[in-house]
Order: sequence, then structure tokens, then C-alpha cells
Amino acid sequence: MALWKTQFVMVGIQQGIFGDASPLRQQIESPESIDVVRSCITRFASAVMDEGGTAVHVSIDLGDEVSDHAGIGQTYLQSNGLLASHLPNGAVHPVITSLGTELTCLQASLGCNAFRGSRLDDELARQPRETIVLAGVLIGGILDATCRTAYQLGYDVHVLADATLAMGHAERETYLGVVMPEFAMVTTSASLIAGAS
Repeated sequence: MALWKTQFVMVGIQQGIFGDASPLRQQIESPESIDVVRSCITRFASAVMDEGGTAVHVSIDLGDEVSDHAGIGQTYLQSNGLLASHLPNGAVHPVITSLGTELTCLQASLGCNAFRGSRLDDELARQPRETIVLAGVLIGGILDATCRTAYQLGYDVHVLADATLAMGHAERETYLGVVMPEFAMVTTSASLIAGAS
């Protein structure tokens, strides 16, 4: 896949989850995965933009009303305001904003879906590309909801397995191994960068 034909959408790379002082580091099964995922995301975003592709970040705000069917991860994010747009934890992580002026930053409406209320579809339509590549937060079904909408809108969707964050191994395996392959090609940032060389 040519990276210049790629639209890279990063979802929820915010201080409350990816920050060095994020309380999530005390709850997640593999705290080191936060830094690994963050690094993969920024490396891939830089590669895409260097080749003339599009990079977009969409901030998520789950709100603070925890529903009865919310999983432990989503409940933790909501109860602690780790994505709340009106709190410092909801701010976009500096590694994303430091990617430069070519990056577009959007804010979604309350909920899990990056397309909802963010103008993401309009932004992607401005510079049509063959492929949309997604990365970010699996917790609470955030990336899954975004993936399903992208698929329904007719995009050729790829999800970067090495650039997705989950509470633990079981959640990761469920989403990347079972759920998301129904709507997307699950791959890695390394293989897409290597394939573009």
C-alpha cells in the first residue's frame, strides 16, 4: 500500500490514557504497552505525512454517565474522567500535536464513535484516498465503533494491531482477532511502512 494514498485516523490519543502520569497505568494489564502504542502511532503518522498522506486525530469524550452494560475498562475511563474534553486529561497528547500543522485535530460528540459529530467523514472526503487506517483505543469499543462506521461508509479499512491499546490480552484478542476482522484488515504499522518502501 502506498502511504500517500493513506488516510491515517488516530482515535483518543489523549493525556488521560497516553500521558506519563495517566492513572490508567495502574489498571492496565501491560502498562508498558501505553508507550509502545503511542510510539507506533507517532512513527506511522510521521511516515504517512512525509509521503503526502493524510493524518487526522479525533478526540473522544465518553461522558461521565456509566451505562449498565459498560465494561470494566469503559467504566474506569468514565469514572475517572480520563477522556473528558473539559478536563486536562481530555487534552490531545503533545506527541500528536507536535506532528505539525499538516495534522487535523477534531473532537467527536459524546460517545465511542470518532465519526459522531466530528466532521471526520467530511474531512476525509476533502482528500479522497483509497484506504483509511485506524489506530488508538480499543477500550470500551471506541475503535470498534469507529471501524464499523468507516466500513458502513464504504472505506477500505485497515486497523494497526501494534498501534491499538486495550485493558488486557483478552480484550485485545477479542477485538483484533474476532470482531474487527469482520469489517477491516488487521495489520501492523511496520508491515505497511515496509510494504510502501
